[in-house]
Amino acid sequence: MARFWSIKLFRIFGIQLELHLTFLLLLLVIAWQGGLDAGWRGGIWSTTAVVLIFSCVVLHELGHCLVAKRFSIPIHRIILLPIGGMALFGRIPRQPGEELLITAAGPAVNFVLAGLLLLFVGLPGTQDFLYIQYDFKGLLTLLLIFNLLMGFFNLLPVFPMDGGRLLRALFALRFSYLASTRAAVYIAKPLALTGILIALVYYNNWLTAALFAFIYVGGDMEYEQVRRSEAFRGITVRDLTRPQPTLMAHDSTLAEAVELMATIGNTEILILNDRRVQGILQRDQLAKLAERKKPDTPLGNLCPKPPTILQAEWPLDLFSDMLVRSGHDLFPVFANGVLVGTIDSRRMNESLAWHRLRQKIRHDLAHPADKPSGGKPTG
Repeated sequence: MARFWSIKLFRIFGIQLELHLTFLLLLLVIAWQGGLDAGWRGGIWSTTAVVLIFSCVVLHELGHCLVAKRFSIPIHRIILLPIGGMALFGRIPRQPGEELLITAAGPAVNFVLAGLLLLFVGLPGTQDFLYIQYDFKGLLTLLLIFNLLMGFFNLLPVFPMDGGRLLRALFALRFSYLASTRAAVYIAKPLALTGILIALVYYNNWLTAALFAFIYVGGDMEYEQVRRSEAFRGITVRDLTRPQPTLMAHDSTLAEAVELMATIGNTEILILNDRRVQGILQRDQLAKLAERKKPDTPLGNLCPKPPTILQAEWPLDLFSDMLVRSGHDLFPVFANGVLVGTIDSRRMNESLAWHRLRQKIRHDLAHPADKPSGGKPTG
């Protein structure tokens, strides 16, 4: 999800909370609908209800995050969308026990909140599900109903919702993580499609249909992420690093870079500023800059944002998804403070195939198969 479309709100327990811009549209629509139903009072009540409901969503996601942090899983951020919240983890938990606890924590928060609200308003009646009461008790009742629905809804076995993750964790107790994810996705797809049809045909609820559509697509995306991560298990950044990058100083000119690019085989130049990589210029990018900028422009002025730096010994399975989704192609690689090469995220699969072939050849050379003796058969 592009950071351009989100607004940073604040940090809670060290976790950045962000609001997607489309959430503001939902807030306006709900406030407008409440105003149509009960005037300005309905508009204020509806706006307050949305804010409190999404506060419960934040608490649900915090339940996941705080348990994940206990297992040393980094949390990038929590982002609020019109269809709910989403916590972005630095990595997916691989141990079934960890995933069970992390996943169960979210719905557990909703059930605890529902239990607390139950003490104040009691069990909701049928009319509470059908009619909105624009008063304080009606607000608490709505929150009670929402937390109950959110808790049970998230337990549906539709991956990557909480219920689907619990199902994957149970599968992973016996099968491989990749096979468990694939099974959870296969089970989720028909359920998600059923949810879309019910939301549209029986309830004419486009928001719920969009939620199930998001879940349908999200399952495939996470399976691809797990498949990619599994492919790079046991591989370090160094294994796929291309050595001997072409280097130029930050005070070199654009004309000098064009001259160098015209004579080398590499397709990119790393711009250094006192042993620090200030930027990367690729062949196509350099050609476009040469048409728009003056020939004596320092290269440092053309690279205002430094690239993400990788360390050679990092396990690639933990970073492969970040590299692919970052929007950048090239990443400088350092080892003990020394630049040793680059990784090209566009060719990671190709580089991995060559690395495995190289490993196989080295193994075959080090352990040659025993040759037959060549003696004549007897008897």
